[in-house]
Order: sequence, then C-alpha cells, then structure tokens
Amino acid sequence: LGTGGAITVGLIKALSHFLGKKISKMEIADMAYQIERHDLGLSCGKKDQYSTAIGGLNLLKYHPSGKVEAMTFNLGEKIKLLLDHLLLFDTGKTRNSEKILKSQQRVSQQGILSDLHILNQGALEISQALKKAAFKKIGQLMNTHWQIKRKIIPGITNPVIDKAYQKALEAGALGGRISGAGGGGYLVIFC
Repeated sequence: LGTGGAITVGLIKALSHFLGKKISKMEIADMAYQIERHDLGLSCGKKDQYSTAIGGLNLLKYHPSGKVEAMTFNLGEKIKLLLDHLLLFDTGKTRNSEKILKSQQRVSQQGILSDLHILNQGALEISQALKKAAFKKIGQLMNTHWQIKRKIIPGITNPVIDKAYQKALEAGALGGRISGAGGGGYLVIFC
C-alpha cells in the first residue's frame, strides 16, 4: 500500500515541521522520490510518494520533464458509495517489491506500448467514471487493466492471487487489482 513512499514522505514532513520549514505537498513528494530513487537507488516510481503527500483520491499526470500534476477528486458524499464497492484482502504473502519493480521497469523498456497506452487511457476513463459515480464502469475497467497487467508484468501475480481473484469474479465482483508492486500484499476487489 505504498509503505516505502509513506515512510519517506512522513519523515520529510516530520523533519520540516521540526525545523520550522514550510514545504509544499508537491515539494515533499518530489524530495521523497529523489531520496528513494536517486539517493537510495530503489526501483520506485513516483505514485506512492505523490499519493501519500497529496492525500485523497487523485489522478496523477507525469510529464517527460519529470513534472507531476495532480487532479484531486472531491467526491463529497459519493466517496461513501465508492468505498461501499471496495473490499481489501490480505493475500498472506509478503515479498520484496524491489525485484518486481525492477522487472516492471524492464517490461516498460521492452516496448509493450499498446498495452501501456491502454492502461494510461484507462486511468483517464476511470477518472471520468469517478466524476459520474459510474461505479459499474470503474469495476469493469479495473478488470480489463488487471488482465493486461498480469499478462505483461512478470511476478505481479501468483496462483494464490489468481485463485482469489477468480473466486471474487465468480461471486459477482466486477474487477480488482493487486495493490503495490504485486506478487503478494493486498488484493483490492471492486464489487
């Protein structure tokens, strides 16, 4: 659930508060990413740091320049309806996300552009569905994206995750995904 990014963001926020320095949420997120990616050499993306620093429900847009834009969703009372559709299950498996993240980067560099474009477009479609509270569409899109991710990213799933996901679909779930890098952790199901 973005633990590494959350820890780094929390430490930066605590230190800035202790030192009496005001730092924007975006600056905190960027610092956290720089520390994890460049100083520590981890294979992380920017999603966890920005999601944690900004808080709430956001659509993040990544520019080639490195700039990140965040569009925050204020669903008001609809957030309760959205949360009523989500279930979170512990897979019972912990893993080293670094290995999976490295394989994800290799996949991204191998030119599976059509699938990556579908995932990118899907994020925009999910954001539109969120605005309209079109929850069935969100679940269906999550299923489509999960099928693509499990096809192109080695290590993101395993037989335990696949079996749990299939059981959820058979019980009426519309879609889902693994949180974080995959390979274990938590399975998010959209019902």
